[in-house]
Amino acid sequence: MLLLVAALAYWLWPRADAGQAEPGSVAAGSKQLSGAGHHTPGQADAGPQLHTPARIIGTVTTLDGKPLGPNAQAQVCLRPDRVRSGELDSPTCVGTDDGGHYRLEAVIPGALELYAGAAEHQPRNTKLTLVGGSEQTVDFMLLPGGVLIRGVVHDLAGGHVEGALVTIAGDGVQGDPSDRAISFSDDQGRFSAWVRRGRIHVGARAQGYATRKLYSSAPGPSVDVYLVPEAVLVGRVVDAQTHAPLPNVEVYPGIGGGGEFMSYTITSQGWARSDADGYFRIAGLTPGAFRPYVANASWRGRAAQTVKLGLGETSAVIELPVTAAASVRAQVVQRESGEPACIGGSASISPGSFEIYSETVDANGWVEFGGLRPGDYTVNLSCQGRFMSKLASFTLEPEGGDLDELRWVVPDGVEIRGVIVDGRGQALPGLVVLAELIPTDDDERGATARRSRSEPSDETGAFTLLGLESGSYELTLGGSSGPSLPAPVEVVLGEQDIDGLRIEAPTPTELAGRVIDDAGAAVPDITVTVYSSNASVDTRSDDDGRFVFPNLGAGHLRVVANDGRWQLDLAETEVDLEASVRAEIELVVPRGDGVIRGRVVDEGGTPLDDAFISIERQLEVLDHAPERGKLSYSAAKGRPVLSEADGSFELTGLPKGLFTVWAKQKQGGEAVRADLRPGAQIELVIDTVGSLAGVVVADASAGEFTFTITAKLADGTLEERDQWTNKDGRWRLDQLPPGRYEVTVVSDAGDGALAVELAAGQALEDLRIELQGRVTVRGRLVDQTDQSPIVDAKVRVAPPDADFSVLIKFPRVRSDADGRFTVEVPAGEMELEVVPGGSAAGRQHQTLHERIQISTESKVQDLGDIPLTPN
Repeated sequence: MLLLVAALAYWLWPRADAGQAEPGSVAAGSKQLSGAGHHTPGQADAGPQLHTPARIIGTVTTLDGKPLGPNAQAQVCLRPDRVRSGELDSPTCVGTDDGGHYRLEAVIPGALELYAGAAEHQPRNTKLTLVGGSEQTVDFMLLPGGVLIRGVVHDLAGGHVEGALVTIAGDGVQGDPSDRAISFSDDQGRFSAWVRRGRIHVGARAQGYATRKLYSSAPGPSVDVYLVPEAVLVGRVVDAQTHAPLPNVEVYPGIGGGGEFMSYTITSQGWARSDADGYFRIAGLTPGAFRPYVANASWRGRAAQTVKLGLGETSAVIELPVTAAASVRAQVVQRESGEPACIGGSASISPGSFEIYSETVDANGWVEFGGLRPGDYTVNLSCQGRFMSKLASFTLEPEGGDLDELRWVVPDGVEIRGVIVDGRGQALPGLVVLAELIPTDDDERGATARRSRSEPSDETGAFTLLGLESGSYELTLGGSSGPSLPAPVEVVLGEQDIDGLRIEAPTPTELAGRVIDDAGAAVPDITVTVYSSNASVDTRSDDDGRFVFPNLGAGHLRVVANDGRWQLDLAETEVDLEASVRAEIELVVPRGDGVIRGRVVDEGGTPLDDAFISIERQLEVLDHAPERGKLSYSAAKGRPVLSEADGSFELTGLPKGLFTVWAKQKQGGEAVRADLRPGAQIELVIDTVGSLAGVVVADASAGEFTFTITAKLADGTLEERDQWTNKDGRWRLDQLPPGRYEVTVVSDAGDGALAVELAAGQALEDLRIELQGRVTVRGRLVDQTDQSPIVDAKVRVAPPDADFSVLIKFPRVRSDADGRFTVEVPAGEMELEVVPGGSAAGRQHQTLHERIQISTESKVQDLGDIPLTPN
């Protein structure tokens, strides 16, 4: 296991496979990196020591503490904990000597990541904060069983990408440890790394390219990563009152534009920092919509307009005006002792649905947030593998200023300590134990808030679950490829710790096989999934079509081969496994050899080159026009395709079935065709885009108000959405295809709508939408049987079929002791949703969804008694 000999708190993180280095020396060609620049809240600056070089020393050994061997050199690499957008530096790497010792000299202090790895071993990582002039000892123990993954980084336009940083991580959602491996591509674009067996997430980025992420398995097929040219945001941060430039302000790109329904901001770490003249540059972005914003330190603000960027496009200089904002500083402490708690954990605060600000708890328990707006905030904490929701709350008044010296109290909790062994009683190191609290009838928390996880078990198989609340738990083993239990281990936890719990995994049984086509040729990159009575596990066929599941339990299993690109099941079989008896199977699948060819042109018939082409398999013939706006550079399956100079393109390797094809050009605009079969020859016509702009008129008393504009094509194929906060109500939506639009406005100051026809290339600039005040709607929830009031149910009245970005404008309210509720909603057709209180299993009444009509004739309407059906 990983040991930190210096009283450092630690997380598990990455390793690099960037070539070999001489023992104890800096790898040739690597750069010395700076980890400085991140100031941990609650800590004093290091003064003169800030830039004084430091040193890291340690050993890399096997689980029994022995060196890996004279011919098995390990490598240790160092990078800053965080590299800003557009920065791409090689890590500092050294090799170990024959005794497993390493030494990193002249390390620039700051927040750092340390990676260790070796052939045939699993990578191990840690994070640490290094003080100038200090020497830290960091030792690693590497688990055996590493799997070699190989791949190539390609330029989508042709050729290979040299020097791309490739990161390979496990599947944390499935309970894999958080260790990663890193590698750099060579002059042929090739990379390789030793990783943990199971599902892997592969990310690649390089100078001048957008980051690309995809999924695979280890072992599995060779990984081909195709990079597209980056989009770049440039702008200038200015004081909204004086227009003076502001230096050293952290900026975020605002991915998705102003219409995004989810924002997650680490208020101390932007993607870029403004220079002495206020200018910033955010590179390495995947083409799309952006609206840069600031929410940190003493400032808060957002660009006035969303900008859409295509392949290789750089924005004009965007002015980003900011105003003074509040900050909050709190200490997380234990309830009983008052000592600092959750050190190294994550605290998040939220003033509303899908708006989250996050920071790390420092070594003294302090956490600080900046750039906050007025509002009522709830506090959540992720600590030692446990998520605690609604731990505390606070209010920021409009003129109240900062909040200092808050105390957020964490329940002490109890622990479960135990050991994981296999059927032979041998210790199983490197496994994560997942614990889920079984909800009581009145527990409304979701599964995420009731889950905890251990750190990976150590070399003796020992594990600890920390900070648990009393109750009944189900324990399972995490991991995308490790052993699974035939049934969860049930534990009842009282006020005392549980020690000596023994979790015994079944004796592993191996299932191996090969995926071939009708001609007997290997078919790589097919997802093979094994289903047992209570679980499933998957992997992908390698370049020879082979796959293996080394940790299955005995019993009757169903095995399915699926083409993950199309989510298409290709073959299925069943097998009965006997304990400790290896079995082999063969899966025969049809090989996709279909082709769709086409040409991309503008409305005048001129060919369009470098249009981005994407394809999606349909389940059936569409009874409506296909949606626009779905095309995503990062989500394109397989190898993305660009149109040639004559506008032509070719999509190959298609199975039988129906498909939808999209084309999108850099300058904006897209075309789509559906219900296509392999063999089709099509023409995609991209119309010149236009724009809608105007003003929202609110009551004079509204002052500055926030409003959301949605423009929806009448045929339902496109929705564009953005949000503004201003006094004059001005808004603008760019790069819209021609058609008839329904433009709607939702705001606390009222709601409105307007229908408009937009021609190709047209700019409609003076649209006026007058807001109508909302209607006060009241009602009372009662039991259908005895008419008794239903207390503490969640009630929402919102437009029918609204998505998240609209629903957050219509928050839920709770029914009171008499079952009554009051909401403010627009007139027209609405949907009433009622969710009774309690856990999903413990609710006494059924959930209600009902369409209602809100009249414009009265500003106050009473729905009367609303009966709910008992369960």
